[in-house]
Amino acid sequence: MIRVLMISADPKILEEGSQVRSRMKEYGQLFKELHIVVTTVGGKEGPVRIAENVTAYPTASRSKL
Repeated sequence: MIRVLMISADPKILEEGSQVRSRMKEYGQLFKELHIVVTTVGGKEGPVRIAENVTAYPTASRSKL
């Protein structure tokens, strides 16, 4: 199986119950592991477990750049 690293600018991935987060769970079923780097401004730091094999990593940056 394949391990995937994804980069996203959609902070809704980190919101519990959002449609985007649900979609990431579905994508996770296609791969052995799915790791998502989410560009965020401030806020939560550290990895967020979305599913058993899906993890999101918010950047918690000062700016989107």
